[in-house]
Amino acid sequence: MVLKKVELIGGKAMKFRANDSWDDASKGGGNWGTGEIPFGKAENSGGSGNISIEKGGEYFIEFNDLTGEYIIMPLKTAQKK
Repeated sequence: MVLKKVELIGGKAMKFRANDSWDDASKGGGNWGTGEIPFGKAENSGGSGNISIEKGGEYFIEFNDLTGEYIIMPLKTAQKK
């Protein structure tokens, strides 16, 4: 899954969700969390922690639901590279 130009609010947190469910993968859900910005490997455990968003703004987000790997980069930084 690739998302482009996503507005995130500073001081908040986020997770990736699949199948409209916060359950873990064993129950068919997709509660992907626990990690840091700008990249990491999220866990799908149903009780995984949040990914903290320190600074608000527009971000480029790419998430691989097969491996749990993701990148969350401020859009201005992503456009420079």
